[in-house]
Formats: sequence, C-alpha cells, structure tokens
Amino acid sequence: MERPPHIYTIESKPNAQNIPDHSERRLDMLDVSKPHDKINRNEALAEAQNELVGNAAMYENLLIALKKKENGNVSGFAHIENLFVEYAENLSDDEIDSIVRQFNTGFKKYIMSRRGAIDVTPKQFEKITRGEIDIRSNGIKSVVNFIRGRKAILNLSPAQSYDFYFETGLDAHYKIDLVEMIYGEDESIETMSLIQIKSSIPPEYEQEEITKTHREWIDSAVMGIEDLESEYLYGLAEGIPIEHMTGNISEVLEVLEDLCTDPAGFNPDLFLSRLGLDDLNNKQKAWLLKKYLKILEEEINIGISEGYVGNEDAEMIISKLRETETKLVTKTRLPRNLSFIHNIDSVIAVGKNEIKRITLVSKQSDTNKSKIIKYDTIN
Repeated sequence: MERPPHIYTIESKPNAQNIPDHSERRLDMLDVSKPHDKINRNEALAEAQNELVGNAAMYENLLIALKKKENGNVSGFAHIENLFVEYAENLSDDEIDSIVRQFNTGFKKYIMSRRGAIDVTPKQFEKITRGEIDIRSNGIKSVVNFIRGRKAILNLSPAQSYDFYFETGLDAHYKIDLVEMIYGEDESIETMSLIQIKSSIPPEYEQEEITKTHREWIDSAVMGIEDLESEYLYGLAEGIPIEHMTGNISEVLEVLEDLCTDPAGFNPDLFLSRLGLDDLNNKQKAWLLKKYLKILEEEINIGISEGYVGNEDAEMIISKLRETETKLVTKTRLPRNLSFIHNIDSVIAVGKNEIKRITLVSKQSDTNKSKIIKYDTIN
C-alpha cells in the first residue's frame, strides 16, 4: 500500500473576503514505519557507524544547529536526533549509547582540528569542547523503544495498516516527536496520533502544555473538507455544465467530436468553455477539474471504444487537460491529494509506554466530521 513520503499542511490566513488562503509548506517527513532490511544487528550497527560517526557533513550541520540554538531555533538539533532514530531502530540501548558517544567524540575532534579555520566564537568553542551541546542518547532511545513497543502492539492484528513519521518542524515547534497513522479499510486515516516522547514523566503543567501545542498544530494544519470546498466554490452559481456532463456520456462525446476534428490543434480553453468553466475564477476551475477530471477521462476512454476519437488523440487530449488542471491546482494552492482523517489524538509517552492519550478531533463528536490534511506523493 503506497503511503505519502511527505506530508503537507494547510496554513490559513484571511483575505479580503474573509476566505482562507493557503500557504503551502513542505514537511520533510522521514518514514520509520518499516525496519531497515538488515540481515543482522551487526550489519545495522555498521550502517549506523558509517552514516553517523565521522560524518563531516553531520558535524557541520551540528555546528550550524549550535549557532541557531543560541537564537532560539532548535530545529537543527531535532533534525540530527531524528536521523539518529532512523538508523538506531534495530540497535540495542547499549549500541545506541556507543554510537552517540562516538559521534560526540568525533565532533569535538573535528572542531578542535579546524580551530581558526571555522567560524566559532571562543564561547562556542568552549561549549563544544566541554560537551555542553552533545547529542543526548536518552531521548533517542525513548523514541526508538516507543516505536518498537507500538509496532509489537499493532502487529498483533496482521490486517492492521499503519505508518510512523517524524519531522523536524513538528518536533522543534509543536512538541511532536512522532506521527502515527492507523489506516481504515477505505484508505482514510482512522486515527492520527501526535506523539511527544519523554525520558521521564513530565509534571502535569508540562503535559497540559504539550496537549495545547498539539491542538495549535491541528488548528493550523487540519481543516474540514466542507470548509475547503466552500472556499473554492465560493460564489459559484448552480447548474455548471461540467456537473451534469460528467453524468451524460453522450454529451461529452458530442463535445469531443466537435472539438477533435483536428486533435493536434485541440484547445483546452475551448473545451473548458464547453464545460462551462470559462467565466469562473481559477479556484472554482481548479476545484471542479480536480473533482470531475477522472470521470471525464473515463468518458473519453469510452469515446475511444466507440470510435469517436483515436487512442493517441485521446491520450493527447487527456494530457492537455491534466496539464491545465495541474497549473490551476498549483496556482490556487489546492491540495493535490486529500487524506481523510477520522480521529486525531494527542499522546504523551515515557519510553515505550503511553501515559496520556486525549482525542482532540473525533468523527463522533465533531460537527464538521470530514477532516483533511494536505499531502503530496510526488518526490
């Protein structure tokens, strides 16, 4: 089952008509759902050592992270720790400690060997040599052990389909170490869990702050499908031809027959006009094409079988229609794919054990039941 390697969120702000406008931000998600295909732990350990220890690029990234952290930006550290989790999933706690210790020692040697040739202040150099900015293994082990524990539970139901993801921005700004997706039979997300994993039980006030921050992310990243549709169809009159043409094959084929006497000169704009889209704004065109284009393609394929249009001509027409749709979708920032979410939980865990789970979005209680998060499967 194909899953999105990247998740996108919807970030909204009001415009002049008080209708949300979208700013698309790529979330650099790392998929930790499946274990690395290693024959044994020794091979997994060797890979972690090769990728993490003595890696000059990693050391440079850690140095950049140090400078950003002094300005309150911890995203660099979060990214590096997430990479450790990716390579540490098949390692024991002792092996994780060893890899982290080797990495930290290598970082100090790397910086000391380049003193005078790298841009660090005396204070920063002192912090590095004293180990004040070392990568810590406790948090990495907590995340790894949680993933292992959750997989053991979820795998008790062989038919259960799930994924885990983590992302630097969510980690650094929204207290989300891990995102767990449990899928329904219809490919929707039955439960999306936003998970903060701690090394020890946090005090109650900190737990409340974590849940509050998770809710803030939901408010910025998730919206109702009805709200999105209302935005893109705002001001649209009823009776647009494309709506009834997609249920009337003969009418679509008639339009194709009129327009395809010279397929090479096929004009998508003229076709859009026949579909009743020419006087609409770009958002309305984008939504209607996204909604109905697949149906139109099916009807065009019927046209092939009935001899209205040749196979090569039909492929050319479909390609131009898709190109038009892609341009409109990109221009209006309409989500390319919509993943429907039924429930969203906020989870706090210590090691492999959950200590708190609160449902923040529920299909039973939410009046706007269909929620979506925007993602794109294109790499």
